[in-house]
Amino acid sequence: MRPEEPAHSNSMNEGAEMESHESEMESHEVLRGLEADLLKISGVLSSRIVGDKAPSEIHIVANTDRSPKQVVRDVQSLAAARFGISIDHRIVSIVQIGDESNEQKPSSQELHPDVLTDDSRRPLLDRVVFASKGSSGWVKVALRWPDGELSEGADVCGASRESRGRAAAVAVQRSLETRMAKRNALLDIEDVLIQRLGSDESVTVRAVLHEPGGRNPLVGSALIYDDVATASVHATLHALNRKLV
Repeated sequence: MRPEEPAHSNSMNEGAEMESHESEMESHEVLRGLEADLLKISGVLSSRIVGDKAPSEIHIVANTDRSPKQVVRDVQSLAAARFGISIDHRIVSIVQIGDESNEQKPSSQELHPDVLTDDSRRPLLDRVVFASKGSSGWVKVALRWPDGELSEGADVCGASRESRGRAAAVAVQRSLETRMAKRNALLDIEDVLIQRLGSDESVTVRAVLHEPGGRNPLVGSALIYDDVATASVHATLHALNRKLV
């Protein structure tokens, strides 16, 4: 007959299990608290944290008022200051969705006046969606036409601002492919340049419109306020001003 285990040994095991369970509950509560507080960051619309004891993935949906890099920095600062959690920027995924209500408000990020005021045949920017994780990401652009049709285009990008700016311009090009094909035209994005003008930065897009009548070089520009992708979309549409009529 095996001797019975000492009562104090069972008590120790039960105590360890209880402490482990309590620790898991505390970790879960901390992550849920962080998830809730992320919604207080300016521009954040929703958040989700994946992980048990520590975040392994953080997914954020935000508007386009601020750049993804700024949102990631705020996530890191909030987690460190309030919860003592160090966040690697590579686990934070940001998806930006344009706010249609903001599109109706006058702002310095509006398209060129000629594009906005002609409501007969030119499209309006409906939204710019950007997502990044680590060294890769994508940009998606949607244009809304006066007849109600929505045309979309997307392109992959790297982590650099230059890559994100070019991807946004190419996304506009792809959103216009169907319309361009109807008039036997083809749009090529040749160069996307980010440059400083005094205290501001701007994006300049050089494109070429190939039509039956010949080759038309186009240039458009827009100031960068927060997001280089949105500015690149504005610059591309500025280049196409009066060419979509």
